[in-house]
Amino acid sequence: MSEDASNMSIREFLKEVGITSQRKIEETERERQIGGKTQGPDMRSEFASTLATTVERGIGRLVDANMDDETTRLKALQTQERVALQTLQIAIPNLRT
Repeated sequence: MSEDASNMSIREFLKEVGITSQRKIEETERERQIGGKTQGPDMRSEFASTLATTVERGIGRLVDANMDDETTRLKALQTQERVALQTLQIAIPNLRT
């Protein structure tokens, strides 16, 4: 993965974490104002769980992007190897004559 692509993936991940966190905070505040949930351990636990899920998804995306990049590199190396072998197969018989 190129450095620019990696930086962009990290930025997108952090943006998603920020958006998810902000939504959860706003949702919790609305519920608190209308008398739903009160602030306490349950709210913090739910927020932490949501944040952890978002972080896991983001890391999964980064890993997938990195795996895609490595797969592309491997395919390029395999193609180079095949071309080199074919070149040798053509060259060796010509050397004997």
